[in-house]
Amino acid sequence: SYMKQWRPDLYPTDTCRTCQEEQEDTRHLWNCFNTMEKQLEGWTDAIAATNRDGKRAHAKAHKQWLKAAKEARELGRPAPNQKEPTFTPQKEDIIWTVLKARIKGLTGICRDGNNGEDWFDRLREEEPEKQWKWKTQDFYQGLTPKSFTEEWKTIFKTTATIARYMVGRFVNAIEEFGRTEIWNKRCKVTIEWERENGITSMSKRVRGRNCIGNHRP
Repeated sequence: SYMKQWRPDLYPTDTCRTCQEEQEDTRHLWNCFNTMEKQLEGWTDAIAATNRDGKRAHAKAHKQWLKAAKEARELGRPAPNQKEPTFTPQKEDIIWTVLKARIKGLTGICRDGNNGEDWFDRLREEEPEKQWKWKTQDFYQGLTPKSFTEEWKTIFKTTATIARYMVGRFVNAIEEFGRTEIWNKRCKVTIEWERENGITSMSKRVRGRNCIGNHRP
């Protein structure tokens, strides 16, 4: 959509070259229906890994806690102040439903999970102000909401340190997927179209005669 304004002589249309249906702007980039099936795969893989990441982080934290407690006993010192780390795995359907209640745009991607509907209802009743707290685009851009850690801490009944590790792994997985499977592939389609039409990097940088509006290069 930007290039159509900047160089309408080279880009006579701003229709998405993937779906050939809607204007290709920032919003459409992450909501193109032609990528929904692929996006579902990416989110499914990331969600499937949450329990594995949590168990791994808990095992490490628990081992460190036991070591500190043992050293304290051997030296006759008080036990460590921090509580014994805990972690409770959750069903993937519940994770899906909680995320669906928090992330705007995810309902168009994720599957329905019957086992998690009680979580969705409880979140809606107890914390309506938290609905639509984040956007799928935030995760695709690698942004990590601080409140996400608190959500994971509550859902998985764990510590802030373990929850923070899980969140980091989850966001990294979504960001990498968005970059490689959505952005890079979309760029490839655009580059192929530009080559077919003789559009070069140099020609894109030069303002065309038919350019409308005031845009800075």
